[in-house]
Amino acid sequence: MKLLFLNRQVVRELLPMRACMDALADAFRAYSSGKSVQPLRTMMKVPATDDILASMPGYDGASQSLAVKLITVFHDAAEAGFDSHQGLLVLFSAEHGNPLAIMDAIEITAVRTAAASGVATEALANEDASTLAILGAGVQARSHFYAMNEARHIESVRIWNRSRHGAEVLAVQLSQRGGSAVTVTDTAEAAVSGADLICTRLPHS
Repeated sequence: MKLLFLNRQVVRELLPMRACMDALADAFRAYSSGKSVQPLRTMMKVPATDDILASMPGYDGASQSLAVKLITVFHDAAEAGFDSHQGLLVLFSAEHGNPLAIMDAIEITAVRTAAASGVATEALANEDASTLAILGAGVQARSHFYAMNEARHIESVRIWNRSRHGAEVLAVQLSQRGGSAVTVTDTAEAAVSGADLICTRLPHS
């Protein structure tokens, strides 16, 4: 049987935010009803560093999906031009155990993480939530902007980042999408004050 390889660009084209949010909502329901299995991830620190290699297996009974994501988190990777999170997702047949596809996990991680926040926002946020605060200006900041716009009608966005330059670059990129007024704030407090929705990234422990 032919093994399918999907690179980052193909994954981006095949996994839009809305589709990922809908798939995750189904996956959450399957997990809650006991139709899927998601054991705790296995994480290993690379010796003499704070970098991480992680294995994340899972099974979804509804779609008969059996997969594992192998991912690395290298905190200084950006200095060499790499994403901090890199890896692969391998899909197996739940019937025979043979590998079906190998997919780039960078884009999957970026979209999936924000999509989970989007699903939670649709379920829990006020219907009229329209002001978004984003703390940070990395990959997840951008992905969460798209997820929040799927979940609610976002009219204004306030961005704060430790590097103001990074926040300004992100603001320009998000402004080009249209539909939301995007501004950069000098402090995190100014960004979150009065915001309906707050997206932030917790550091790895």
